[in-house]
Amino acid sequence: MKGEVKTRVYHKESGPSRPVCYCLAVTESDIREEILVKECCSSLEDVQEHTKAGTGRWCPVTNPSGKCCKEYMAELIDKLLGGGSPERLEKHRSKPGRV
Repeated sequence: MKGEVKTRVYHKESGPSRPVCYCLAVTESDIREEILVKECCSSLEDVQEHTKAGTGRWCPVTNPSGKCCKEYMAELIDKLLGGGSPERLEKHRSKPGRV
């Protein structure tokens, strides 16, 4: 039963509070905030720098899939960036301090 599971599973959950990086307790909401609210991230590397998601080393123990979150985090980031639309990426590149 779902109520008996102690760890929420990214692929089986929906909503902003679902876990993305199990090692460092980063949620979809945390990543959304960096990309959509703070507008400081436009790549996987940016998100990792700001949230540390995907940089932990305990995936086999903490992530129910036994895999690193980077595998599906890139998909989530692409979705949040509007599929990597050129307009959205250009907006980030043109911000002061961005390349």
